[in-house]
Amino acid sequence: MSRTIERLQADHREFLRVLAHMESAMDNCLQGEEIDRPLMREFVEYCSGHADTFHHPLEDQLFRCLLARDPQLAPVIRRLEQEHLELRWATRDLREMLDEMQARELVRRDRFLEAMGEYLGLYFHHIQSEEKELFIHARRLLTAEDNTWLDGWLNQAPETNFGHSEALPRLGAVIQAEA
Repeated sequence: MSRTIERLQADHREFLRVLAHMESAMDNCLQGEEIDRPLMREFVEYCSGHADTFHHPLEDQLFRCLLARDPQLAPVIRRLEQEHLELRWATRDLREMLDEMQARELVRRDRFLEAMGEYLGLYFHHIQSEEKELFIHARRLLTAEDNTWLDGWLNQAPETNFGHSEALPRLGAVIQAEA
């Protein structure tokens, strides 16, 4: 199997870990706890930062290869590309709400929790779709040449290392505590 597919699936596992923690934090808020804005910010920053700068661009290259091998995948790939945009927009909205909350501007708690629930639902669905609809085709269709080309992109990838992230110290601590 391609190292690229293995890396994308490892990223999905990391995203799912972060999303599960976000969901748990959201559930705690629904039970009356305060929203931990700094931790929520780190969750959102990780999901957007890694997805926008590495993960989704790498998937875009995978889409390119798959379309060249099977043009009938175009509807699935277009939907997944649209979901990438929707995730970017949903992330932007959450970031703006967190900024407003940090500035002590009024953001209704229920509005934030609703946006968080939609974000989580979209992300969980998107990962599941890629795992079930995309990677199965990738394993079947990609050639050795495709894998070599994709692995060239992979070599530019930053490693995720929650435990040593100076930019996301609380997220790193949360993830390390679970290990």
